[in-house]
Amino acid sequence: MREETDDDFVNEMLALFVETTPVAIEEIETSMQNKTPKTLGDTMHRIKSSLRILKITNLVSMAQELEDLGRKEGVIDIEKTQRFIKILNICLDQMREELS
Repeated sequence: MREETDDDFVNEMLALFVETTPVAIEEIETSMQNKTPKTLGDTMHRIKSSLRILKITNLVSMAQELEDLGRKEGVIDIEKTQRFIKILNICLDQMREELS
C-alpha cells in the first residue's frame, strides 16, 4: 500500500470541496429566496468548516458573520451573502483550474 503524499491529500480535499460546494451555494440562494435565515446559517456553518480546513481565511470570517446573522439573529444580509457567493465562485474557479 502506498502512502499518500501531502499534495495528494490536498488535491483530494480540493476536489471534494469543488464537487460539493455548488450544492451548498444552491442552498444559500434558496434560503435567500425563501427568506429562511436558519437554513442560511446552517449552510454557512458547514461551508465554514471546509473553508477553515482549506485555510481560506478571508471567507471563514464572512461565513461566520453570515452564520451568526442567520442562526442567532434570524437575519439574512442579502448584499453580504451575494458578495460571499461571488468570492466563493471565484475560489472554486481557481481550484478547478489548479486541479486540471
